[in-house]
Amino acid sequence: MNPSATYKVFDGEVHILDYKTANIHSLNSTASFIWKQLIKPTSEKALIEKMVKEFDVEEKELKKDLVEFFELYLENGFILKLND
Repeated sequence: MNPSATYKVFDGEVHILDYKTANIHSLNSTASFIWKQLIKPTSEKALIEKMVKEFDVEEKELKKDLVEFFELYLENGFILKLND
């Protein structure tokens, strides 16, 4: 997560302020769950384990969705890539 990203949690869902565009991005419940897990450093394995328990989803599909989440939020500058 980018430490300079400003976000608030309302009714369990995350809302991110994009300083570049002055837009607010409202995350759905799944994306909000991921975001809240990223508040503390976590491994991919731990994140997947938590999500499999929380949602009725196949691990293969979940990994694909996580890649899309990370690509989108890296592109928007809301999260930072720490290592390869």
